[in-house]
Amino acid sequence: MLEEASATGESILRKYAEQRDWLKVSSIFVLTVMHLTLHQLLKEAYSYQLS
Repeated sequence: MLEEASATGESILRKYAEQRDWLKVSSIFVLTVMHLTLHQLLKEAYSYQLS
């Protein structure tokens, strides 16, 4: 019974680590997209002011 509980705990921790890594990667992706979008919008606004 103790071994089963230990295996269950290890499985839960492994899944948590996978989800944490996925969240980290997806957060970086979202921030990159937001940065590039903002950069493009500012570039277009600056171009519009010059014309």
